[in-house]
Parts: sequence; structure tokens; C-alpha cells
Amino acid sequence: MQTSIQEFDSKNVNISVFHLLFLVKLTQYLGFSPLNNFASGKYFDMREGEFVNFCNENSFISPAESVFFAELLKFSIFDSLKIRFSPSIRKILLDKILEFYHLHLEGIGEIKSLSIFRELN
Repeated sequence: MQTSIQEFDSKNVNISVFHLLFLVKLTQYLGFSPLNNFASGKYFDMREGEFVNFCNENSFISPAESVFFAELLKFSIFDSLKIRFSPSIRKILLDKILEFYHLHLEGIGEIKSLSIFRELN
């Protein structure tokens, strides 16, 4: 994660998606990283952390949004300049990533930097 911050400091990143990539990559260190098995399903099951072909509860990302989430999972922090998501997609992804955090980190509470993240969109 230190190299991510160094890359950010170098200003060699797409600032509009850096926070999304950072939050997704941080899940690897926190022990609940999403599996990028998009070819296996069209819905992202946020409880299980993988793509599935059906949904039967509320903790899913829709097929239309899952396409963008799978795309995000393919990239590293160093590839951020290659990502071009609209502001509306970035907002949806941020909301879904934060929901993913809340599902996997009991007692996480309010994320104080949320207003800053929203400004990046």
C-alpha cells in the first residue's frame, strides 16, 4: 500500500479513480478481497465476494454495474490512467465498495473521508 501512496504523490495517476482502486486493493490486506471471476456470473455477491449467476437478496451488484466493478478489479493502482469511468459510474462504484466494506468489517462505522471521496467524482 505504501507504493500506492508513492504513486499518488508522483501525480502519475487518474485521481478520479485512484480512491476506488485503493479501496479495492486494501481489501486484500484486510482479508476480504473480491474474487474477479466475472466470467462465472453476472451479479457480484458482496457477501461472498464473488460473481454469481443469480441473486436472492439485497447484497448484490446489478449486472450492469458488475461489468464496471469487474473492470475495476482488473487494474492496479499503476494502471489508473487507463480507466475512464463516468462520474455516475464512479459514484455507484464508491457506494458499492463502501457497502462491501460494511458487510465485511463489523463495527466499521462512518467513514469520515466519504465527503472527500465524493468530491473526487
